[in-house]
Amino acid sequence: MDMMKDPERFIERVLYLNSHSDEVSRDEIELKDGTILEPILGSVVGKGNKNYGRIWTFRDVTERKRAEDTPAAF
Repeated sequence: MDMMKDPERFIERVLYLNSHSDEVSRDEIELKDGTILEPILGSVVGKGNKNYGRIWTFRDVTERKRAEDTPAAF
């Protein structure tokens, strides 16, 4: 959490997503060093559709975001 630019927002989002198991996240997480992470998550559902939480994986999308923000040269 110390590495995040806005850890409070991340915690709020995690709590919301954990209580809304069908919700899809399109959030990005920015770290203090400028790294941008894209969370990829899936619900863990058991027998009788019991929701046990989520599995979180993070993909570094920093280079892609920088390329998107850089004007194309012709």
